[in-house]
Amino acid sequence: MEHLLSCPLCPSTCTREDLLQANQNAIKVASFCSCKNEYCFSCGNLTERGYRNLGTERRAAWKCPKCRITSPKIQSSASQKREASLEDVISRLDNLTKKLDVLPQLISDVGEMKTKIDDVIRSCEFACNKVDEFEVKLSGVSDQLSSLESAKEITIALQSTVNTL
Repeated sequence: MEHLLSCPLCPSTCTREDLLQANQNAIKVASFCSCKNEYCFSCGNLTERGYRNLGTERRAAWKCPKCRITSPKIQSSASQKREASLEDVISRLDNLTKKLDVLPQLISDVGEMKTKIDDVIRSCEFACNKVDEFEVKLSGVSDQLSSLESAKEITIALQSTVNTL
């Protein structure tokens, strides 16, 4: 790590002792920043440990505070993913809209089906009532038939008694 002669941001705000200490903890950012200036850690918005932990990609992308303000913002991969996901959301919304376009017709069809099912239910109830009435009449006819068969047996028995006399 090279030491700088003076930090471009510190002279007006740092004491001579701070600047001497800053020189001992200097960051050479000339290879990382377009302005080619060297900053102390505090003016570079970094700690020495933070600087050392930066990977090569992040060191290459590091900019001093002045350059950071003036440079256009580069979209991060997270925001690109967000944009991609926004496109996905818009696409899904378009698909949903297309599907929802037929919803009024489907609601109408379901209403017609409900009406037809209600008609079928009424027809079934009517048929059930007729079957119940038929069962009652059939039971009455069955009772009458049993009674006629008894009367026939009695009549045959009486006829045979009359014939023997």
